[in-house]
Amino acid sequence: MTDHAACKQLLEERAQKLSALEEASKKRLISAPEGSLRISPCNGTDQYFFRKQPSDRTGSYIPAKNQVLAKRLAQKGYDEKFLTIIQKEQKAIASFLKLCPDYGPEDLYLHLSESRQKLIIPAEEPDELFRRRWESQEYEKKSFQNDTPELLTNKGERVRSKSEIIIANLIAQQDIPCRYEYPIRLKGLGIVHPDFTLLHVHQRKEFYWEHFGMMDNPEYAGNAIHKIAAYYRSGLYPGNQFIMTFETMDYPLNVREVRDMLVHYFS
Repeated sequence: MTDHAACKQLLEERAQKLSALEEASKKRLISAPEGSLRISPCNGTDQYFFRKQPSDRTGSYIPAKNQVLAKRLAQKGYDEKFLTIIQKEQKAIASFLKLCPDYGPEDLYLHLSESRQKLIIPAEEPDELFRRRWESQEYEKKSFQNDTPELLTNKGERVRSKSEIIIANLIAQQDIPCRYEYPIRLKGLGIVHPDFTLLHVHQRKEFYWEHFGMMDNPEYAGNAIHKIAAYYRSGLYPGNQFIMTFETMDYPLNVREVRDMLVHYFS
């Protein structure tokens, strides 16, 4: 979603919220008492006065035993001002949405013909174009040994484990651009192939996802720690651009946690 589309969506959601607040405020005002409240400080305390008409500048004193009236009048004054502000903002939002074009300047390029696009360098590359270019980049993938079982994702891409099938399918469900085993260079380790390289399109940011699936194997765990350290040396840290999941025989991959992580990083 482009900034323009996101802005319109936020304003539409804001308009819906204001409508609900307006309705609730109007309902409260139906049962509000007539008149208004005047508050006057006196010897360090507040005294309350009931002004029945706007022309009554002083009002009649409200005794302590009738503080409920003071509260109702105060609430009425608040609701009236609250309603006025709501209606001003609603008017401004409605005016903006009415005048706002269907798409923003950053989307103009995508609304041109392909023949014209070829001749133009857009002022700002649209998300869709950036994604398309990122996904079309070719790269050499790691090979599979002949005796390796053929495990395919829902998109027909071959992976190396059942857990990777789960992760890949969840990534596809969230419509997140992804490369499988795309080569990168890590300090002290050289070229490695992260299980998944994911793109946050709007942020123009790549995330590297490693699934360590045999952490109860001492040799495997040692290699995993060595690899994780190489990510750290390369400035890639968990919560920034590095995502990790782990698994043992007793603690298999948790599908809900993977889904929650995708929402957290890419929503």
